[in-house]
Amino acid sequence: MGLAIALVFAATAAIALAVVVAMSLGRGPWAPRRPPGNASSARGAQGETNVHGRPLRACSGPGMATTGYTRRDGKCTMHAGDRGSHHVCIEGINEPGEQSGANFCAITGQPNWCAEPSPCQGDPTTSCPKDKWCVCEWAFDRFVEDKGCDAFKVDCDATNELVLAHYARQGRDQALGCIQQQCQLPTPAE
Repeated sequence: MGLAIALVFAATAAIALAVVVAMSLGRGPWAPRRPPGNASSARGAQGETNVHGRPLRACSGPGMATTGYTRRDGKCTMHAGDRGSHHVCIEGINEPGEQSGANFCAITGQPNWCAEPSPCQGDPTTSCPKDKWCVCEWAFDRFVEDKGCDAFKVDCDATNELVLAHYARQGRDQALGCIQQQCQLPTPAE
């Protein structure tokens, strides 16, 4: 009887170890689910990919203020507590749009944080202007509704693919279509 108990214990321990290893490798039914979007298996920052399914690139760079929700890591990554889902990277956030004559903050009805300098990418002791910035999904949606798709440029390599699933699920067709257009993504057949 003692041998049977020892074998059961050893088998249970082996299964538990296999589950832990599978979880750490991101495999098996216990692994976190990948959000819908591009089917590529490429992984970027924190395992996140851009709208093309390739590793997510930095939105801000040298000589620019560092973007990224609260982490300020330069990337439009997923963060716990980020209710605005700062996943869309746009260029020239503080520049007046060609068609609108106003910056992103003014167009979306926000306080003018777009014009406020922030710590520089790579040198947080120095302030830099905001140029490329991770913006909230709701603000980008409002912007596209108000000014259309061509007033600012989306950096597709730095825009998180989560935005595609979020806009599709929420029925935000205009913002989704804008990202698909600017990033030259296929649109689902209607």
